Amino acid sequence: MSPRVGKTLANFLDIVGDMPRSQREKQFRQSALYELHPEFFEANFAKCPVIMLDFKTSCPKTFDDVPSCLRKSVLAATSKYTKLLRKLLNGVNSGYEHLELDKDIIEEEQDEIRRFINRVNYVEESYSTKTTHLSAISGVIPDLMEILYGLFGRRSVLIVDDLKNNRYLKKGILVGVFDVRGIGLGSGLNNVESYMAHSGFVEAQPTENPFQHAFGFTINDVWGLINDYVDNQWPHRPAITSLELRRFKRDLLVGCIQHFDGYRIGQAHHVFNPHAILSLIRELRLV
Repeated sequence: MSPRVGKTLANFLDIVGDMPRSQREKQFRQSALYELHPEFFEANFAKCPVIMLDFKTSCPKTFDDVPSCLRKSVLAATSKYTKLLRKLLNGVNSGYEHLELDKDIIEEEQDEIRRFINRVNYVEESYSTKTTHLSAISGVIPDLMEILYGLFGRRSVLIVDDLKNNRYLKKGILVGVFDVRGIGLGSGLNNVESYMAHSGFVEAQPTENPFQHAFGFTINDVWGLINDYVDNQWPHRPAITSLELRRFKRDLLVGCIQHFDGYRIGQAHHVFNPHAILSLIRELRLV
């Protein structure tokens, strides 16, 4: 989907989202979508919870403003569902739009709902929001989606709008996503560059990947971590001989190669799983 189409869709959903369900259904049934694909409409209309995370109204001017602006956007995006969940905790089961909520499911989800409401209360009361609150704020939407899935048996649709046209934004970085393409016509997202760990630039050849040595742990990194921990921090170090120590470190490295090696960055650069290696080093105190 192009940014312009996405923006139009976001505006459209913002408008129809405030309509009563009956009015929305009437509007859609008069559209070409229903005329051409009635089965698709019947199968999908008003079936999934929709969460719209809007950044337009909370533009941070400085880095210190980011937590409070994120707090504002997250609370606004989840407010209608938070109200529903608070009612359920108070024993008020009026359903959600046309969807009936099963009493047994509500009972099963009580603890999760209560934990979510406690998190929201904490975020709402954090008026002087700082970076220390980010973990609580960033957990609100994932927790909500998990609860909604438990209640409705449907995955949520998350719409994020909108970072472009923000004069205070220097650069946006999307991580953990597939390649993104910008479309120049009428779009504020027309200067996108993709930098991929496994292949570098989009146009680059595999042998030209400039990032292949910047990710993961190499075998030298792992050997250095093993030596540093065993020699300087391992509590059992004084109890064994130098020969036993060398064999122990060698066996650790061999084990890492057998269990944690195999990631490839670029054409031939093999790396170890950093999380696995650090977890191993941390647990060596128990060996």
